[in-house]
Amino acid sequence: MSIKLFPKLLSLSGQQDSGGIEQLLQLTNYRLLYNTLSVFSASILGEATPTSPRASLSITNYFDISPFHPQNPMEPIRIFCFSDVLCIWAYIAQIRLDELKTTFQDKIAIEHHFVPIFGIARERLNSRWRDRGGLQGYSDHIQEVAKKFDHISVHPDIWIKVTPPSSTSCHLFLHAIQLLEAKGLVEEAQQVFEKITWAFRKAFFTQLANVSDRKVQFEIAEELRLPIAAIQAQIDSGEAYAQLFKDFELVKDYTVTVSPTLIFNEGRQRLNGNVGYRVIEANIRELLHNPLEEQSWC
Repeated sequence: MSIKLFPKLLSLSGQQDSGGIEQLLQLTNYRLLYNTLSVFSASILGEATPTSPRASLSITNYFDISPFHPQNPMEPIRIFCFSDVLCIWAYIAQIRLDELKTTFQDKIAIEHHFVPIFGIARERLNSRWRDRGGLQGYSDHIQEVAKKFDHISVHPDIWIKVTPPSSTSCHLFLHAIQLLEAKGLVEEAQQVFEKITWAFRKAFFTQLANVSDRKVQFEIAEELRLPIAAIQAQIDSGEAYAQLFKDFELVKDYTVTVSPTLIFNEGRQRLNGNVGYRVIEANIRELLHNPLEEQSWC
């Protein structure tokens, strides 16, 4: 919208730099601006209210108002998703993220980051499950959880026969894939990152693949026909490490301790752990209905 103030109106207002006019110029709604300016001119020029054709005509005499066309359409809602590849709850939740993208399409932008819940997997599990059966007890727990969700399956010997030492290696590799997408070395429309993340999780939970092993990671990438040399280049150059370090910083900034964690509204809202799809959807719809600039008491 372009607005040109003519000297006559300014002189009639008695102020060359009217704070009231400046406030009017900051309004973004065309109809609200038009009506407000009508009242403003009527009070100055002694004319009628905005409902009168005379008032509307007076506005066009002193203002050049072009129709309102938003320059920047509403940006998508940014969602930070923190997860660990070896986390059962993130394995369960991935289908919910896929559904969100299908439902909201370009209205949301999911940014994937990693939190190293299983950064030292063996030590952590042996320590935390020492009095509950150790790795066997944790394996039993995972299988009980998996029984409640029919869209996933879990190997009966999960975490027992194969215990990946760290998920950090996986996260580094997956950041290399993200870099390929960002640089246009693979087509973003193919959703390569989501596919290989799911492939890593499925390989571990259903086939007991040690996905922390670089050889296994490249085997999975080859099955998906990804450019191996390009992936290795992102790791060798240090760029993938930089992205991983960025995750560490974000984890500290947002105090993320749970996988998965969804961060909305520039950090003012979060959903931790096993949260159902309808709850996530409701949060997004609320943000779409009440944008960030519109504060609500309820």
